[in-house]
Amino acid sequence: MASNAIEIFEVQFDQPNRVFYPGETVSGRVKLHLKEHLKIKELRLECRGEAYVNWPEYSGSHTRYHYNRERFFSTMAVILGEGKNKKNGMNSPTFISEGSYRFLFKFIIPDKYLPTSFEGRHGNIRYWARAVIERGLGKKNIKTKPAQFLIGDYVALEDFEDVSDPVIEEDSRTLGWSCMASGTLVIRAEIDRGGFKQGDDINISVLVANETSRNVAYTEMSLIQRVLFVGVEGGKTFSDQTVCYVRKQGVLSGWEQDFPNISLAIPPKTYPTLISCKCVAVLYFILIKAKVKGKLSKDGYLEIPVVIACSDDQSEMLAQLSTQANMTSQKPKRRKGTFFCITGNTSLMGGLNSSKSEYFKEDENDQYVFSPTFRSVGSYEGTFTDIANVCNSRNGKIPRGKVSIGHYTENSNVARNGRVKLVSVV
Repeated sequence: MASNAIEIFEVQFDQPNRVFYPGETVSGRVKLHLKEHLKIKELRLECRGEAYVNWPEYSGSHTRYHYNRERFFSTMAVILGEGKNKKNGMNSPTFISEGSYRFLFKFIIPDKYLPTSFEGRHGNIRYWARAVIERGLGKKNIKTKPAQFLIGDYVALEDFEDVSDPVIEEDSRTLGWSCMASGTLVIRAEIDRGGFKQGDDINISVLVANETSRNVAYTEMSLIQRVLFVGVEGGKTFSDQTVCYVRKQGVLSGWEQDFPNISLAIPPKTYPTLISCKCVAVLYFILIKAKVKGKLSKDGYLEIPVVIACSDDQSEMLAQLSTQANMTSQKPKRRKGTFFCITGNTSLMGGLNSSKSEYFKEDENDQYVFSPTFRSVGSYEGTFTDIANVCNSRNGKIPRGKVSIGHYTENSNVARNGRVKLVSVV
């Protein structure tokens, strides 16, 4: 079986723990180690960014599943094989000999709005790349585990309306039942503004008026993160998580208590407010809770929506990145779409379509047609149509591109003046 021939097949990033931003370049390698030769149709690299939600809804013995998906980008590049450059709709197979292979790549993140990577209870926002070996008609493809990379997005308070205005909210509710009402519990809260940044303090002033026959055990002020998941048919569910909280004393029956300038410290790494994704939303609100004593007593609640934006440090960092991008003339022009660069810095221990070796002395001034089976000093960049595929020695044709002369390893297919030759280091 083909899967038994593969010992290692994975995608690795050069900076796996870094947070990337739209317009930046992600680089890495596809590692492949074969215990025996393998015949394939093509080896390609796929990259995708998407949001996905899925949760069950139970009703008696019936379970209904809600789901939704939003794709931000999806693209691919062929590393080995003919890809779209096939004649008469037929691909010639490519044979890979046993050995270790490493195919380097670069990927430019689309220079457009992309929501920050996120993991939630019923869904996520993920960006990943994987390699796929397509074996041909009727045969199952072999895929690597998706390798995730992190995307960050700068959320500014200026993106939201009226977040600099003071907010005053009040809730009044009657506790007990209509036949046995025990009085009214009033909660009034005020904050100086509705928008905050990561690392800020939220200052809250709270007034609790307990006109009920029961005592309030304690008063609690919390910052709550609510993640809303939306299904494709409009179904919704959510999960709440407490970000930070402060608990104060209670209020006796017939009394009122003022809690001025209560400070809630927002953690610096709090996920910013997200409202631009159609299936996942991340919202925040301040929850004031008056816990009433008694098993059957209802508590008093008051919610105040707030916005969490990115910190000033992140804003300065992105400004520096933008300045560096403008000053760097070699940086590819940002585009709405995406493109891959399969670089020439590819090494192997083994061979492709192995045949008799022939020594070929290179000239430093020569230009070679690109083949990802040799180690190049420079790298090759271009759009999809410019990306060169590996040589297939059965037909001896290679798409033309330009790559700097480099150092060769073991057996390498190269082309000079349109002729394919196998090079061995002696």
